[in-house]
Amino acid sequence: MARRSVLDDLTEITTQLPWRVGLALAAVSGVALHLLAMNPNAPVPRVTDLTALGAFANDRLIGVFAWFLQFLVPTCLLMGALASYLRRRAVRSDPWRHVVHQRLRYQRLR
Repeated sequence: MARRSVLDDLTEITTQLPWRVGLALAAVSGVALHLLAMNPNAPVPRVTDLTALGAFANDRLIGVFAWFLQFLVPTCLLMGALASYLRRRAVRSDPWRHVVHQRLRYQRLR
């Protein structure tokens, strides 16, 4: 069985939520990670010894990870919201299709 990443799990969880919740989570996570990545209130430290260098490197490492995640996490959440919307639209148009899909999924999990 193939390994799944955290981003795959995040997309899968978002598909189970209503699509509006997925959109809201994408917006909130995008803004929060952007603020963490930019960190406008952080003063420029003066590195005078090795302990100050470690704290500076730690702050920059968190900023770099937040910079990458500010694009990845909202994209996964938006993909999950789109899948949720399409699934709910398909169920609304043909309610029996959802019942058959759930039975097939249950049989696969056994």
